[in-house]
Amino acid sequence: MRWLAPGGLLLVLLQNPDEACMRMVRHFTGARFDLRELADELAALPPGLISGIELDTVPASYRSSDLDETIATAAFHLSIPGTPAPRREAVEAYVREHLRNREGEYVLRHDQHALRLRRPAS
Repeated sequence: MRWLAPGGLLLVLLQNPDEACMRMVRHFTGARFDLRELADELAALPPGLISGIELDTVPASYRSSDLDETIATAAFHLSIPGTPAPRREAVEAYVREHLRNREGEYVLRHDQHALRLRRPAS
């Protein structure tokens, strides 16, 4: 926060951990990322460093009727540095089981959490 100018705003975006995309990431990597935890930690800091904390959700989703495209998109979301890439067959099985809707379309919800942190003006 000290990097921000007085009155400055820091915006942090990260996928909502409760949506389909992050459930898929947890399934394959065991990793969980949650800005709510960071917001809670920052809210507990002594007064004066942060003047405002807001956490909102921005809706987002991926839709496709193309299985290969959906597998490639899922693989992209699973490309986390320091973790091995899952086998294509495993990703395909996951996509078929968890992302296909009744209309035969593949839907991957990936709503974004937007955390806004403000530095006091003085």
